[in-house]
Amino acid sequence: MVNSYQKIAIIGINEDGISGLSKKAIDQIKSADVIIGGKRHINLVSQILLQNQKITYIGANISSTLDEIESYIKEGKRIVVLNSGDPLFFGFAKNLFERFGKDIFEVIPNLSSLQLAFARIKETWDDAKIISIHSKASSLDDFLWDIVENEKIFILTSGKDDPKKIAEFLEKNNISVKKFFVLENLGGENERVLELNTKDVSKYDFSPLNVVIILKDKEERTFHIGEEDENFISKDGLITKSEIRAIVLSKLCLKKNSVVWDIGGGSGSVSIECALMARKGKVYCIEKRKDLIDIIKENKEKFKAKNLIIVHGEAPQILENLEDPDSVFIGGGGEKIEDIMQECLKREKLKNLVANFVVPSHFIRAKEFLEKKGFNPECLFINVMKLKKIDRFEKFEEKTNLFLLNVKITNFK
Repeated sequence: MVNSYQKIAIIGINEDGISGLSKKAIDQIKSADVIIGGKRHINLVSQILLQNQKITYIGANISSTLDEIESYIKEGKRIVVLNSGDPLFFGFAKNLFERFGKDIFEVIPNLSSLQLAFARIKETWDDAKIISIHSKASSLDDFLWDIVENEKIFILTSGKDDPKKIAEFLEKNNISVKKFFVLENLGGENERVLELNTKDVSKYDFSPLNVVIILKDKEERTFHIGEEDENFISKDGLITKSEIRAIVLSKLCLKKNSVVWDIGGGSGSVSIECALMARKGKVYCIEKRKDLIDIIKENKEKFKAKNLIIVHGEAPQILENLEDPDSVFIGGGGEKIEDIMQECLKREKLKNLVANFVVPSHFIRAKEFLEKKGFNPECLFINVMKLKKIDRFEKFEEKTNLFLLNVKITNFK
């Protein structure tokens, strides 16, 4: 354990360099044996560095940098780690804490890019949605609903081209904005604050060190389970009716990050509702008919279901290379129902399996198959009738009826 006076200092620094640092931060830097940071950070403090201080640059290989830091800790070196702004705001501190715990560190924060950016445009930020696309794994598609449903969005970017990508994304998804800001080199000599029309962003070149703020009207799309049938594009009546959809979704027990298979997608109505519920997850809509694939694509675009992945092919063969689901809905099993269920049950992450049947013999086969596997499926017969007025009279007419199986998977091998 490092003694308290030798705690590793994580110091936040901005583009104004040492002029923006406290005396305590400067003293820590001057007395350190080892200074660790990105090249830009090291350059910002170069005028107060000593010749005998060792410099370690944080590069793309974070693991290697952490290994070096561990060796310095074992040697009892006094260590300073430089990080942009507030090290606790999408900073290197997270990597350090995960590797070494928190006790050996002291954090000396500076103003974050978030604070500086909102100060420049004179907007409060306590109600802002914060998004980071700094990671290579991050995609704007993952944040569609965060952008749609919020009025103030702060985006931490990763390079000079990101403002253009963000503007293109907004245009492509028909998201109207009131103001679009690109803020560069905040706190530095080359600071620039641009308010742009999203259509014009592509005309500009930006500094790699930038953030984006979007101000817009809140677009509340009222989503409810069991969306009205007429809101979907469909063909040949191949749509799971709204009342059935509501029951199916209640049985699937979806989470925000669920991975779902919808086997026999039809019009894609179940997939669409799953995608809107599991906005941070993925929904695979599997359909063998090409004409229905086109219908599903239209519905996906209409409902902005960006996390819906359309798979053209026939189950069970097409399922083999798909990501493991935690929930499966089978709306079209047909004569291959046992093979399809067997493929689903192979997946270790599977927790919920729901299947609909119009043909009684298919329902019976599926039920018997599951029972032989040791399950006790919940079995429902659902008959939906709707009151209709005919002249002066009213009567209930059948809208749909079908069989439903529901299975909760626990410790199945």
